[in-house]
Amino acid sequence: MDWYRLSVNAPLSNPAYEWRHAQRVACRRLDHGALVDRTNAPNLRNQPAWVYWHARALKQAGDTATAAQEFTSIADQFNFYGQLACEELGQKITVPQRTVVTDAEIAQAQAVPGFALSQKFYAMNLRLEGNREWNWPLRTMTDRQLIAAAQYASGSNVRSRSEHRR
Repeated sequence: MDWYRLSVNAPLSNPAYEWRHAQRVACRRLDHGALVDRTNAPNLRNQPAWVYWHARALKQAGDTATAAQEFTSIADQFNFYGQLACEELGQKITVPQRTVVTDAEIAQAQAVPGFALSQKFYAMNLRLEGNREWNWPLRTMTDRQLIAAAQYASGSNVRSRSEHRR
């Protein structure tokens, strides 16, 4: 902790920033007072995990109205902390409806250059290179685009990595 205190305003990764401000330590100790102060860091404040922990700390400190507002701000998100926020608000956790993509969306996925290049690598039995080319465009896709890419992969017999290892 002393090392982090010496870093003052140095740019850090989010995990290092969290440690510097001792949020993780406060979470582990369930020190809600410290969490209220420490989860206001600007680069962490909008992350669902820290919104949740800040709200939990506020609730523990007796500020249930503000805590409820914060839980509500992330309760509509289908992620771990969004679902925990639903529980805190007494709401029922539901599974979202199955997303069905259109043929046009699948055709858009098929037109992604990285996917075509990956197919060429797979055809040459260069699985690692094929996987890299396939994965690169995935990092910027929306959930809907990822589903379309998966449908395209399924229809074009792109084997999963576990199958590549056989």
